[in-house]
Amino acid sequence: MLAEFSQIHAGASTGLRQPFPRQKRERGIMRLAAVSSLVVVILGAYPLALFAEPVLEHDFQTTVTAGKHTALRLENVQVGTQLELQFKVEKPLQVWVLDLANLARFPDVAQALHSQRVADEDSVTLVPPASDDYYVLFDNRDGPDEVDVEVAVRISRAELRPLDRPELQRAMNRIVASLNKIFIFDSIDVQPAACGVANLLTVDKRIYLCLEYVSAIEAAVDEREQAKALLLFALLHEFAHVLLRQWEMPFYDNEEIADQMATALTTMIERDDAAMAQARFFAAAAVAQQQNPGSFGHGRHPLAAQRARNIQRWSEAGDEHARAWQPFLVPRMQSAFLRQLSARTAPWVRPELVGEELRRREEANK
Repeated sequence: MLAEFSQIHAGASTGLRQPFPRQKRERGIMRLAAVSSLVVVILGAYPLALFAEPVLEHDFQTTVTAGKHTALRLENVQVGTQLELQFKVEKPLQVWVLDLANLARFPDVAQALHSQRVADEDSVTLVPPASDDYYVLFDNRDGPDEVDVEVAVRISRAELRPLDRPELQRAMNRIVASLNKIFIFDSIDVQPAACGVANLLTVDKRIYLCLEYVSAIEAAVDEREQAKALLLFALLHEFAHVLLRQWEMPFYDNEEIADQMATALTTMIERDDAAMAQARFFAAAAVAQQQNPGSFGHGRHPLAAQRARNIQRWSEAGDEHARAWQPFLVPRMQSAFLRQLSARTAPWVRPELVGEELRRREEANK
């Protein structure tokens, strides 16, 4: 697998210039013109390592014209890759890290991997949750002057260290077992791990529940039950991505669809509290965005506020929302679970779909 650095010209005014010098750096320094690119090895076909291993380090410099934006492309970044970005700007501007889908939506970004206002010097370490092209976008659309930008990029294997957390592991195993009784899918393993970032990461058929994410959730809420509800929704959201991918749905990486499906699942397993807890959590994050808008960019609909409204609306719809998902979910349900639904229905069940699917399978087995 390869990574490519190149200039993106959507609203940009200039190419990348000669990188800024740094003393005592033994790695290569590159020069990129507006139409040039450098192809470098990033992670290749190697399995994900459980220790940090530098793969690529380079420095870049560019000028962003007033009223414009420009982006650096990081191509074919694999899930579990660690991105360390160091910024130096002569004047304040907004910096975004986006995947390809959100770059196409810019400035109405649905979900940024990262967004912050850089006033002088700053740095961030990220672990992308999915394999994709990623873009470091420098946004000077509000600036009256051009801005010189320096960025140092360090790409390495993320440090994912599986941890022995028996209580947490048992809880995760129970969730997987419950879903396995409902749906048809290949085995999925959930592994508590130290990741170096607060996130959930999916690599092949394994979901890494980062302990940093668990700690961040516990620090953000006062009650343990609320933290457990938030973790449940986060896991159901991640499971939705994995199941949709296994079922070969082209929209498997769509965040809104994963939220929809996760909310429907909370109704089906009688855990609507998890969806409402997530909606309240996002609503609180939206308030923080409004209080500090410079840190979150220019999108008309801040991500947290939009997701809060959506999840709350779907959760309040409850059985109606879950019923709307049944034409998609019923053909992917275990036969034993379908028979249970036919014998003891619930408000979200579509009996006609359940009966039709059972008859279809009986005919196929004759």
